[in-house]
Amino acid sequence: MTTEKKVTQISQYLYKKVKGHRQRIGVMVADIDKDGYVKYGWSRVNLNSGDKFDPKVGLNLAIERLKAKETVPIPPSIFTDMYIFKRRCQRYFKDAKDSQNFPIQIKRIE
Repeated sequence: MTTEKKVTQISQYLYKKVKGHRQRIGVMVADIDKDGYVKYGWSRVNLNSGDKFDPKVGLNLAIERLKAKETVPIPPSIFTDMYIFKRRCQRYFKDAKDSQNFPIQIKRIE
C-alpha cells in the first residue's frame, strides 16, 4: 500500500542575463493556505548593489512573504513574471480558490 503525499507548494526561479550569462536573480513561490486560497511570495536580489543570489536564502524570504499577513509589493521589474507565474499556479492548483491577496500593487507607491 502506497500513500502519496500531496504537494501544495510550487516555485519558479527568476533569471536575467548578467554579463552575457543567464543567472538566477530571484524566486517566486505559491502555496495553499488552510482556507484553500493560493498565496504568493517572492524574492529578488538587488543586482545594482552587487548582491549575489543565494537559492536557500531567497526561497526562505519568498516563503516568509507568502506567509505575511500584509501584502508585500513587488518590484515593477518582475510584474510580468508574477502574472505568468500566477496563471501557472491557477492551472496547478485547480481546486484551490484564487487569492485576492495577490502581491502586486497596481498603483505606484510615491
